[in-house]
Amino acid sequence: MLTYSYWLSEHHLNTYRNSALFKITWAATKVLFSDKPVAFSSERMEVV
Repeated sequence: MLTYSYWLSEHHLNTYRNSALFKITWAATKVLFSDKPVAFSSERMEVV
C-alpha cells in the first residue's frame, strides 16, 4: 500500500503531524500494519 501527500512546506507537514486528527488516525491505523511502516520524502521537480 502506498499513499502520496504533497505539502506546501515542512511547517505545514509538521502542523498536520502534531494535530489531533493525525494522532487519532495514526493510532488506529498503525495497529493494522504487519511490519514497520516506511516513509520517504522527495523534492517536487515540476509543477504539472
